[in-house]
Parts: sequence; structure tokens; C-alpha cells
Amino acid sequence: MALKTKDRAPHWVRFMLNQKGLTFALIDRAQGFRAGIACLTCRRPCAAAEQAIADALGLDPREIWPSRFDPRTGARLSPQPMQNYRDRHRLGTSQKAKAA
Repeated sequence: MALKTKDRAPHWVRFMLNQKGLTFALIDRAQGFRAGIACLTCRRPCAAAEQAIADALGLDPREIWPSRFDPRTGARLSPQPMQNYRDRHRLGTSQKAKAA
């Protein structure tokens, strides 16, 4: 079986949270995070927020963000690869760029 390396999309994480009656803001408040940290974690690494989201979904963080973990050992990568800190293109911004 091939190793899964593609992270789940932020909209998938949001959908799964909504299915359980949760939001990123509720996770931020429950964990004492600064506003927006849980949402930002879908795009950039944050170990504590990753664990909080995974716990809320009943999953392991490795299942949601495999690129942030070593595929052989399952240990969290430290430091994280540089590509994990780059913002991914969002549909809305790419459409605006094409129109301009």
C-alpha cells in the first residue's frame, strides 16, 4: 500500500468539524488559542492546534496532515519542511489574478 503524503484540504477539515457541530472558533476558545489559530493550522503547522483538531474529529493528526510527519517513523518532523509554511493558492485569489 502506498504511503499517503497529501494533506487533507482545509474545506474538508471544516466540513468534518461542522458535521460534529464544531467550528475552528470553538476549538480556539476551548483550547485557549489566539483567535484564528485552528483555522490557520489547516495551512501552516502548529502541533498543539493539529492535535486539538484531530481530537475533535476522532482522528490522528498524521491522517489529516501526513506531510508534517516522517512516513517511516510516524514522528512529527522538526523542523518542518519549508513547503509546509508556504500558503497554498486559494481558488478566489487565482480567479482574481486571471481577471486582472
